[in-house]
Amino acid sequence: MKFNWGWGITLFLVVFMSFILQLVYRCTQQRVDLVSEKYYENEIKYQQRIDMEKNTASLIEDLNIQTKNGLMEINYPSLSGVRTGKITFFKPDDSRIDFVVPVDSTSGILSQKVDITQMKKGWWNVQVQWNQEGTPFYSEKKVLID
Repeated sequence: MKFNWGWGITLFLVVFMSFILQLVYRCTQQRVDLVSEKYYENEIKYQQRIDMEKNTASLIEDLNIQTKNGLMEINYPSLSGVRTGKITFFKPDDSRIDFVVPVDSTSGILSQKVDITQMKKGWWNVQVQWNQEGTPFYSEKKVLID
């Protein structure tokens, strides 16, 4: 059989359709992680977060996060009173491994240590939200775990 224009066009269309079908299949198998499952609720509460960030910016000292020897040390600004709140560890590329740790509420202790030996390597967003003497604070830092 002789190869002519008809066979060439048919072969091209079959290869092109195979490529498109393979592309559609791979796209449907891709996992999509949202920043939050409650996106709209969080958007409505965003003004509260802005107010908490303003409270944090007004502090003399800043929240400091350091990693060393398999531990993450979170140093709080020196304020009196009992702290309550949460620390959210958010992995931008895999929401399945996000987790929350409660803020250490021991009065007078300005640092908190979190074990990071089991955490996946890479960039993490550490979101610290705490209340101290009735004032809410919020700080977010990017941390590299290696």
